[in-house]
Amino acid sequence: MDFTNVEVKLIHGELELYLSTDLPCNQAIPKFIESKNITNPKQEKCKMEWGINDLGIVHFGLLYEDKNLRPGSNSHWSSNSEAFEHYTGILTIPCCIIPKESWKMATHIMIDKVKEILPEGYLISLGNYGGYKIFKH
Repeated sequence: MDFTNVEVKLIHGELELYLSTDLPCNQAIPKFIESKNITNPKQEKCKMEWGINDLGIVHFGLLYEDKNLRPGSNSHWSSNSEAFEHYTGILTIPCCIIPKESWKMATHIMIDKVKEILPEGYLISLGNYGGYKIFKH
């Protein structure tokens, strides 16, 4: 199954992917199936957990050993794609996925998949400050 709709929207000055699917949320967002214990540059120990589904959607999180470093939910940090890419070598960009009968959810998608689904008139390339970005051409 693929996306039922792929849109590029200008949000806060950045072009962002909005992806609709007929899959329910529990299938559109992958479960954590891989993990790796890491020590970040500040010498803080954490576990990186992630999953990738057939759509190329990547769901990941950093779970710090020190509970004082965790967000208010006492769970994972999930928006640090730079750290994820550094420790796994998997290149992603942020996106919004819209599962069937569910809320929009911020997550990430693999760069290789973006290249396959990007609408006509857009391209993906390295941005000025590192990381991949969507550009209109």
